[in-house]
Amino acid sequence: MINSIEAREQLAGFRGVNQLTNITIGGIKMSITLEQAKALQYGDMIHHRTNTNANGTPQKWRVNGKVKRWKREPDRIRVPLKHGLYTYDYLTENELDIVNMGVGY
Repeated sequence: MINSIEAREQLAGFRGVNQLTNITIGGIKMSITLEQAKALQYGDMIHHRTNTNANGTPQKWRVNGKVKRWKREPDRIRVPLKHGLYTYDYLTENELDIVNMGVGY
């Protein structure tokens, strides 16, 4: 488990970024956890791990609404996302392994 001091050190030099960001362990970017997904707020950016732009950078998706949670199923979430002008989608607990949070790649 990475402590918050190491996570803050990774944020050095970045402004206006949520405390939840990419976590690097041994040079490998880690996917977001269920707890991180539950903490997402409107306007937070996440990066897709497999879909890329024409220049090779990962696609940026913006949280476009409130994270939906279920009381009877605490492991279930639904996060509304937007990419570009017309592309909308939802992130669920099944797709957490294909996105990273925060800045850069």
